[in-house]
Amino acid sequence: MNPGCQRETKNQYHVVVKIVRMHRRALFRNFILIYAGATVIPACIHDEKKSALTLKNLRVGEDQEATLEALAETIIPQTQTDSPGAGALGSHLFVLMMVDECRTPKEQENFMKGFDRFMNLAKEKMGTGFLQASPAQRTAFLQEVEKKDNMPGELISFYLTTKHLTIQSYTSSEYFLTKVQLYDMVPGRWHGCYPIKTNSANG
Repeated sequence: MNPGCQRETKNQYHVVVKIVRMHRRALFRNFILIYAGATVIPACIHDEKKSALTLKNLRVGEDQEATLEALAETIIPQTQTDSPGAGALGSHLFVLMMVDECRTPKEQENFMKGFDRFMNLAKEKMGTGFLQASPAQRTAFLQEVEKKDNMPGELISFYLTTKHLTIQSYTSSEYFLTKVQLYDMVPGRWHGCYPIKTNSANG
């Protein structure tokens, strides 16, 4: 073969190899970008619907958290004197945290089942979700639940658990212990200097 032809053939070969390598790099880079996007984007979309609280065992969506906040606010509502309600103090997050960390898996399962029954029954009774109902409708619905007549056991268990933990959270909050019932760490204060009246009869 002509030496000139050999050199031209080699040059063409090197050009082809460079082009193939460039395409491989570009292909690999594009693959990484696509994979990263496919991993991150669904996670971001999903996070928008997740609870604001990081839970280990319970799976609570944004709507459920908002409903629980409305329930806590109905149990202890804001007063006319501008005292915040349980929802404003985040008592619903305390409820979720306590159930998530301090209850057995079976109790957690029953809590979530009762939560679903609560939401479904509210919609059936009021014609709208508990979250969308007016304060008066919510109060009337809870009064009906309090009677426990023909109510599913899981729903009653969910409601009583939520009510108990909401009250516990509210009465142990900084607001309650500094504005409503002042907390004193000791049963009484010791006064080192206190005037003593002398008994004139004893001199």
